[in-house]
Amino acid sequence: MPTKIPTAVAFTGVANFLGVLRVIGFLIFVALELRQTQRIALADMEQRRSLLTAT
Repeated sequence: MPTKIPTAVAFTGVANFLGVLRVIGFLIFVALELRQTQRIALADMEQRRSLLTAT
């Protein structure tokens, strides 16, 4: 006798999996945004420092 997976259970599993992927994607996006913000802040600090030492 073949075992049938109920459609509701399969749909719930797929929905949970997609939710996990969405959370992981969001965390990666936030990490990239933080890295970009840090690089911009460091570049700004370096630029201000070079302007102060040039005058």
